Amino acid sequence: MANFSLDILALDRGTNRKVAIENQLEPTDHSHLGQALTYAAGCDASVVIWVTSEFRPEHREAMDWLNRWAPEEIEFYGVQVRAVRIGESLPAPEFRPVAFPNHWTKQARRKASGTASADKEKQLSFFTPLSERLVRNGVAPQVLRYQGVPRIISTGVPHTNYSIYLTDQYLQVHLWINAGSREDTNQIFDALEKESEAIQAELAVESKWIWERQDNRPWAYVGIRTKGSLNEPERWEELRAWVVEHLPRFQNVIDPRLERIMGESATEDKAAAGGPDT
Repeated sequence: MANFSLDILALDRGTNRKVAIENQLEPTDHSHLGQALTYAAGCDASVVIWVTSEFRPEHREAMDWLNRWAPEEIEFYGVQVRAVRIGESLPAPEFRPVAFPNHWTKQARRKASGTASADKEKQLSFFTPLSERLVRNGVAPQVLRYQGVPRIISTGVPHTNYSIYLTDQYLQVHLWINAGSREDTNQIFDALEKESEAIQAELAVESKWIWERQDNRPWAYVGIRTKGSLNEPERWEELRAWVVEHLPRFQNVIDPRLERIMGESATEDKAAAGGPDT
């Protein structure tokens, strides 16, 4: 262990597994992600916990990707810490998980691996040309992969991204929100929903609007949907054109409101924690 400087090496007495904990005071960066993985390997840890003041979208996506493809016995957790104050109490730390393993997803994927591989080939056939066109048209600097398929676009705002879904019934573009806790996620969603009439009037599309507030899960989303199918390749070019047209319009309506809402939320958090540093 002389060659490693892991912040904390713990032992889960319930499972007898080693837990590697990497702490970072600043927003996440590539070097600390590499350090966490290197230290975990050096310690033979099967649980990795990365604690930081702010998770950048690309690093949360990296943790989610690791959880999707790592064996079930290997787990990665991203935890965001902030100071909160209740009434006149002293500031206290609040730890919010923003990335964590989804065992149900892994089990379901394993059981349906035969069907999933065929569907994934269709997804790749549809999304790969679409992602290239979105980058070429300047809609996104890059399109991130989810479950190996390029369909995620960063908003540049923590806890959110734009996602594109094509099922056997519909094509959907939506803003996905996951602030780590149901309360914080719903706060962002509710602020957007209060402006739903203005948002829908400003975008003015014939598509179906989706406002999904997940009261039993830590995420929510708002988006637009049109008829389409993964099983109709003859319509794929038409559906790609729909995304290329509607996604940037959707972004132009949502982005300024999202940035304002998140800015207001950050101001409220700072005030609750005692105001700016002096």
